[in-house]
Amino acid sequence: TGSFLRSSTGSRIDPTGERCYETLFATSSHCDGAITMMADWDLESLHRDLPRLRTRMLLVHGDRDAAIPLSSVRQAARMVDGARLVILPGLGHLAHEERPGVAAGAITAFLEETL
Repeated sequence: TGSFLRSSTGSRIDPTGERCYETLFATSSHCDGAITMMADWDLESLHRDLPRLRTRMLLVHGDRDAAIPLSSVRQAARMVDGARLVILPGLGHLAHEERPGVAAGAITAFLEETL
């Protein structure tokens, strides 16, 4: 599980987190739900609707994310007036699990500046 998570997400989580993912991966209803959720994504509508957003938005991305290309996140940020992109160095797709304090700090700083 650990090597799969590292290769698919770019993240390195602790053994407790890996055991949680082992449980999730072994649960067919979870896997079915995740696959169904992704199959239902409507990326064309998202691409159309993002520029219509009129709100502040924070995108947080780990620079080692192997699941979502940084170029896609940069493109999304450019599409929304007022969007901010924070890149977390050395972290992957599961940045909030690798370094919860760092991820929470980025969100907290954004909220303090915008509220």
